[in-house]
Order: sequence, then structure tokens, then C-alpha cells
Amino acid sequence: MLVVKKVVNNSQLKSELLKKKPHQLSQEDFQSLFRTSLSYHTECFIFRYQYKSDGKTGFGFALSKKKIKLATQRHLCKRLFRESFRHHHPVNTGLTVIVLAKSQASKANKATLWQSINAFWNNATKHCLSSS
Repeated sequence: MLVVKKVVNNSQLKSELLKKKPHQLSQEDFQSLFRTSLSYHTECFIFRYQYKSDGKTGFGFALSKKKIKLATQRHLCKRLFRESFRHHHPVNTGLTVIVLAKSQASKANKATLWQSINAFWNNATKHCLSSS
């Protein structure tokens, strides 16, 4: 029996692991969103968002341990927003978003979090339609 092993250079492996996902925002994107963006407040989150003409779409999270103590709750917030982002992908072309947590998010259940996220999408869709 012949076993063939593929030798992978350690630097190649690191570069593959560190590649950014297409939706991840860079540090410059974060800074520009905090300087010049619209904000929308819900019961559990603050959304900072901006439509860009270049069509670049992405999102980032600032869910601090101070606001949401349990990691499982922080991960739930991230999973729900990612899922909603996938559902609203045709609508959000050119939209970049930063999701900030409020302390109410730590006490909220899944339905309340989902409702807050959907309220943002309704607002963002209205804003997109009114500006175009």
C-alpha cells in the first residue's frame, strides 16, 4: 500500500488560515463607520451602518464582555445576525454594518434578539429605498 503525504509549507498554512472572509471589515472600515455612519437603536443593539457606492458589503461586531457576560449569549447574537445577513443579502448590496451590544442583549431570549435584528433590517431597507 502506497501512502502519499502532501507537504505543506508552514507559512502557506498560516496565510490560508489568516485570509479574511469576504464579509469581514478591516480596521479602516471600522474607523470610517464610527466617524461617518447612520445609527439605529433597538432594544438589544445599536447598529452603525453605511451604504457604499463601491458595492462592498460587510459587517463587524463589537459585543463586549462588559455588556454581554456569557460567551454563549455573545455567540448567539453573532449567529443570529449572520443568519439574517444571509437572508437579506440581495437587499444589502453596498451595506456595511457594525453591531454594538446593549446590556439588554444579555437578558434577552432568541425571539427578542431576532426581533431587534429584523427591526434594523426593516429600517435599513426603508432608508435604502428612500435614498435611491
